[in-house]
Amino acid sequence: MPAGPVSNRRDRVMLAADGCVITAGAFAAMIGAAFGLDALGVAPLAEPGGNGLDLFLSTISWLLQVGGLLLGPIIVWRLHDRRLDRTAIIAGIAGFAIGGALVMPVAMLGAFFDWFVGLFTTTQFVGAIGYLVLLVLAFLVATVWADVDAFRDLSAAHRSHVRLDVGRLVATAAAAVFAGIVIAMMFAGEDAVEALAFLLLAAFLGAAVVTIADLVVRLIENRVDRQAAAGI
Repeated sequence: MPAGPVSNRRDRVMLAADGCVITAGAFAAMIGAAFGLDALGVAPLAEPGGNGLDLFLSTISWLLQVGGLLLGPIIVWRLHDRRLDRTAIIAGIAGFAIGGALVMPVAMLGAFFDWFVGLFTTTQFVGAIGYLVLLVLAFLVATVWADVDAFRDLSAAHRSHVRLDVGRLVATAAAAVFAGIVIAMMFAGEDAVEALAFLLLAAFLGAAVVTIADLVVRLIENRVDRQAAAGI
């Protein structure tokens, strides 16, 4: 894998797909751990509060809840053998800022779809459910693409990115287990659809962050190259 900016369109698409899948997996694993602490009565799913041990445990729970969103793109970046230098840090900050700003409009599109479809039917939430299905399909496409590439590389005589392959498959398993539990809860009559929506938004954020960060790195390094060529 290249150590510098992603060099071609396919590599950029694979970077985005990995950002989607691996961030979703990291989110699923860490939010699952937070739910486990809550179920055991160790630390509630809430903002950090209290004092002493309670504050420590609630802080750990909160870090688990948000940690996957932060660690996922960083893990993807490193698994693609990208440097974590000053340029990458600047690009990452831009990626999180812009990607985070895009999450809300993406989430609100579900409400728009529901309103639009509601003009033609009296059935509630059809538009929102349809939009959720579209997000699920997009996530599945990214996951299948990443995993097929992983299996292809692992079966090759000369493997080129084993760590990335393993990361993809582990992330897929974590997201699948999380989604399975959420779906089982929904069939049991619990209102757990928001958990699935958060998983999909985590996937979108991961793809957006690494894509924007790569773009910023390329812009910065192209500018530096032009200045060097001009003797500035």
